[in-house]
Amino acid sequence: MNKIMDSSKIVVPEVADQANDQNWLEKNFTPSPAKCSSLLDLNDDCLLEVLQYITVRDAFTLLETFANRLHDVVHKRISQLKILTFDLRNAPDFTIEQLQIIGKHLKTLNICVGYSLSSDLCIFRYLKPLCYYGSIEQMTLNYVNFNEAYQQCILNLAANLRFLDLSFCQLTDELLEPILENCMLLEKLSIIGNYEWRGKSLFSIKSPKIGQITIELNDLCEEQVETFARHIGESICLIIFNKGRSNHHKGHFR
Repeated sequence: MNKIMDSSKIVVPEVADQANDQNWLEKNFTPSPAKCSSLLDLNDDCLLEVLQYITVRDAFTLLETFANRLHDVVHKRISQLKILTFDLRNAPDFTIEQLQIIGKHLKTLNICVGYSLSSDLCIFRYLKPLCYYGSIEQMTLNYVNFNEAYQQCILNLAANLRFLDLSFCQLTDELLEPILENCMLLEKLSIIGNYEWRGKSLFSIKSPKIGQITIELNDLCEEQVETFARHIGESICLIIFNKGRSNHHKGHFR
């Protein structure tokens, strides 16, 4: 920092210290008298380096406070967030608009919901805005009561989706088939713990890139899974768990 501005006495705190310094943003981003220097006097490249030390939440705070000066550089900082993982019971406190901004450049989204929690809360408060731009390539959604609204969010990602984990989602073939028909870049699929799923939707996979499928058997799907296993090419690794995941078969099946 001294090489950039010798007259500056601003010190960027360690990440661990920032959590205890509630006034750090205000002190360092408040425009100062002409004889002094503030971080706002730095060019965008230098500002972006400084913003590496703050959270995305703090970046949004800066955007609200100094929108005119920091709009572009703050958006660059937010776009660096590529992976978002959370449990819905401890979900991040972003607004819907902020989630849309995050989702624009997000590549990996992992959400554990919980059967007892509201589907509307997950879909409309989090999943729909995060999937709005369709940029996500890896999606994990677990422990949900899967329905058409969830299906539509996943379909919005179909053009870019490469990895999909819908384990413990109470899936049915009717809900899964349109997803598998439209995800043409899909490479890996995991559908463990879906005990109403009958297996017919496996034949709806259209992606020529599919390389691994992980399945847990149930009382309804075994016949369809065995038929599918006999007809797939050697390039596909089919991992089949017995019901309850006590053991599994792993290999390449024709």
